[in-house]
Amino acid sequence: MNTNRHNVRTISMLVLAAGLALPALAQEKATDKANKQQMQQPENRGSQAKQLQSLSFVRATDLIGKDIMNLEDDTLGTIDDAIVDRGTGRISHLVIQSGAILGFGGERVAIPYDDFKYDTVDHAFTLPIASEELKQKATERRDRWIQLNSGDLQTQLRQIGDSLYSTTQDAYASSFGNDAKQETIEGTVVGIDRWNEPSGMEFVSVNIIPKGEKSPKTVVLGPSWYVMGSDHAPVQSHHATVRAVPSQSESYKYVAMGYGVNGKEFKIRSVEGKPLWNNDGGALAVFMLSDLVGRDANARSEKGGEIQDALIEGQSGQIGLVVFDPNENFLGIGDDLYPVPWSSIAVGVDLVTIDADAQTFESAQKLPDDLNALNTAQSLRPMYDPFGAKVTTFTERHRRDRGSNQMDSRRGG
Repeated sequence: MNTNRHNVRTISMLVLAAGLALPALAQEKATDKANKQQMQQPENRGSQAKQLQSLSFVRATDLIGKDIMNLEDDTLGTIDDAIVDRGTGRISHLVIQSGAILGFGGERVAIPYDDFKYDTVDHAFTLPIASEELKQKATERRDRWIQLNSGDLQTQLRQIGDSLYSTTQDAYASSFGNDAKQETIEGTVVGIDRWNEPSGMEFVSVNIIPKGEKSPKTVVLGPSWYVMGSDHAPVQSHHATVRAVPSQSESYKYVAMGYGVNGKEFKIRSVEGKPLWNNDGGALAVFMLSDLVGRDANARSEKGGEIQDALIEGQSGQIGLVVFDPNENFLGIGDDLYPVPWSSIAVGVDLVTIDADAQTFESAQKLPDDLNALNTAQSLRPMYDPFGAKVTTFTERHRRDRGSNQMDSRRGG
C-alpha cells in the first residue's frame, strides 16, 4: 500500500468535506447575525417589511381633530397631535385627548401609532380594543401608553426619543482610536444622502468636492434626527469645512467629528470620537406635529415662507411631503403651494430648511387639490424629481394585532 497516496487521498477528502461544510457554516453564521441584528433593531424597523403599492394620504391639519373609535364604535377621544421622528418623518405616537372610556380623565395620552388601524377610504383611525379590555388597567397596551404632562412635556419627548433608539449602537465607532488620522476636508457640498444602518437608525452623509479637486469625498455626519435638527443642517451648495477620520468599515468614506459652515462648527463627536448626539443639548429626536405646521422655512440661503401642512401616508404613518407656502416674490415664484419631499427638508428647533433653489421651484409641481390622486409611487414622482429625491418607500406598519413588520423609508441620491 502506498502510504503517501493514501494520505493525499485522505487530505483531499477532508478538504472536500470542509469545502462543503463552509458554505453551510457561513450561511448559519449569516443567519445568526441577521437574527441578532433584528433583535437589536428598534420597534417597527424590521427588514422584511411589505412595500405599500396603494397609498392613502391625509393632511396633518385634517388629522388633528379626528375622532378615535374602538371596535364597538365608541368614541374614545380625538387626535390632539402626533409625535414625529425628526429624522425619518415617521409618526411614533398619536396624541389623544382622551374621553371617559380611556380612563385618563380627559388628559392627553400618547399611544403608539402601531396600536391603531387606518381606514384608507374614510381616512379614519380605530383603536381595535373592546371596552372591557380598556377597563383592565394591567393590559400590555395601556402599559405602553403615556399620559403627557404639559408642564414636563420636553422631558417626556426626550424619553420617547431615547426609547426609539435605546438599542442602537454606533456603527462607526471602530473608525476612532489611537491611530485614527484626523483630516480637514473643505469644499462644496454637492450631494446629501440618508440611509438606514442595520441598527435601525437613519444616518446622513454629504458628498463634498474639496478645493482644487474634481471628485467628491463622502463624509458620514451622524443620525439624521441630530444632524438635520441642528442650525447647520447640510444643504447642497454649502461651502463646508469638515473634521473627519477615514472610515474603517468603508474605505471610500470618512466619518465626521464636526461640520462647519460660515465659520461656525456643529460638533458631532468628541475629540475621542464619542457621539455627542446622546447629550442633553440640541434638538430632540422627536417633535410635535403641530410644531411643524406654521413653522418658518428657508430655501438654502433664501428666506421667505412657511410650512403650511404635511401629507401623511396613513398606512405607514410616514410624512411623505410637506406643503410649502412661499412669501410673495420668494425666489421669484408666485404665491402657490408646493409639496416638498420630507427627505429634502431639515426640521430645526426654530426653522425648517429646504434643500432647493429658485431653479428647483421653477420645475416643482403645485399641490394637487385632490390628494386621492397621490395613490402610487409613480404619481408622486413628479413632486420628488425636481428636488433630486427618490420617492419615499412607504411600508406597511407593524400592527400589534397582526404582527407584521415595517421598515424605515429611505432617501436616494
